[in-house]
Amino acid sequence: MEQFLPPPPEHDHAAFPIEVNNLTVGYDGRLALQDVSFAIEQAQRVAVVGPNGSGKTTLFKVLAGTLSPDAGTVQVFGHGPCGHVCIAYVPQRSQIDWNFPVSVSDVVMMSRARKIGFARWPLKSDWQVVHESLARVDMADHSKRQIGELSGGQQQRVFLARALAQGAEVILLDEPLTGLDTPSQETMFRILDELHKENVTILVATHDLNLASDRFDMVMLINRSLVAFGPPGQVFTRDLLLQAYGSQMHVLPGDDEAVAVLADTCCEGDEETP
Repeated sequence: MEQFLPPPPEHDHAAFPIEVNNLTVGYDGRLALQDVSFAIEQAQRVAVVGPNGSGKTTLFKVLAGTLSPDAGTVQVFGHGPCGHVCIAYVPQRSQIDWNFPVSVSDVVMMSRARKIGFARWPLKSDWQVVHESLARVDMADHSKRQIGELSGGQQQRVFLARALAQGAEVILLDEPLTGLDTPSQETMFRILDELHKENVTILVATHDLNLASDRFDMVMLINRSLVAFGPPGQVFTRDLLLQAYGSQMHVLPGDDEAVAVLADTCCEGDEETP
């Protein structure tokens, strides 16, 4: 007998795409996030920044529904995150097994599983969605290649195609630009700009504070708790940066409203997550 997944809940269009209240997450005897609350509006582009180990990846996993909080609530369009196909999570490249023998088109098709059901074969229309999604990110010519054969920039574009094929209205990207050259970064931002025009809500975890200031509408500054959330000019002040980074942040002398960041020395390696 064929088994079908239950349909996702209907959107509450009056609700925020993401609303978090008093979120607390702990593991291995320590707190990863404590009492975090915020709401993100439709089509906002949010850079999530903070020192290594500050909880950025943990936050994304909770928003995506792959990690359960110890306390607090997470709502995606008025429902719990696990019930939605509209939220796509692209993890750090270091967390993906690139040697897994799967083609580019198969990677993108995996995002259709909840729409078609795990016990059913993809239809021609599903493969058409996959092809169109790959074409949007200029990867249609690579559809038969093994995912591990691609460059870092190409791999990130495939995972964006996966989010497109899923029909995601909220996309979480964890350090998507790490290791990419400038042309690859610009390609990524071209695609993200197109998604923004289509009212897709985008959250990007990044260590690049200059990029966060230049390319995003809002900045979320965290270090296990929420330090600040607002436009870059309101978040990137000396006091707030020092509160988040402490002695690991070096800034030029200047007024608090125009801080020039020299270096963030605490951001080597991947964030520790459960």
